[in-house]
Amino acid sequence: MVAKTKGFTLIELLIATSILTIVMFSGYYSYSVFSNQWKSRTDYYWKVTQRSLAFDAISRVIESAYPYVVTSDKGEPALYLSGDQDRLMFISRSPLFSPESALVEFKLINRGESFDLAYNESPMSEHLILNQSDEVEWKYQAILLSGLSDIKFSYIGWGGLDETLKAVSTDSDQQANIDFKTYRQHVMEDMRILPLQIRIAIESDEGKSEMHIALPNGSYAALLAYLREEV
Repeated sequence: MVAKTKGFTLIELLIATSILTIVMFSGYYSYSVFSNQWKSRTDYYWKVTQRSLAFDAISRVIESAYPYVVTSDKGEPALYLSGDQDRLMFISRSPLFSPESALVEFKLINRGESFDLAYNESPMSEHLILNQSDEVEWKYQAILLSGLSDIKFSYIGWGGLDETLKAVSTDSDQQANIDFKTYRQHVMEDMRILPLQIRIAIESDEGKSEMHIALPNGSYAALLAYLREEV
């Protein structure tokens, strides 16, 4: 007697196929959601990392500002640093590209709906600066920060060379009571010295942040030494 083999009915096959399709679709959907979240988190991580590296580079360049004496537009010796809310230019001992001191510039670029922070550099070994208004040819250029909502420079320090001389001639207790000024424009021919700090206010998608970067302490001494040599 021949045994009869029993297979699956068409309905059972359709049900099994439907269940398998649902399982595969659920798995694909879960993977798609996970993949998108992972990509979003990875992009955010690299964005934050790149900005952190840019902040470190900016701090290093500004902290190494060099008290370099030039002849100002008024014909007087002055330390080379000029800046306003959208631009900052000075001599740095630790530029980003050159192995030696260089004239550097941080400049705000308006892209319409966002702002970029551009960096320019000209090695001193190739282009010596003697006067405030000497023309500059930038050898290196880069965009350090991009897609910012806003970025502004401001300055903290003495009110100029005369105020600095009065302050340093007083005793340390009186100096501690002196309130430094915060101002939006550092006019080289009027101030003649370096500010004590550079403040950078940044607005981006991540929120607002500030950088307070101290310049070399006692940089005015370089100008005083230069003035004594002239006498």
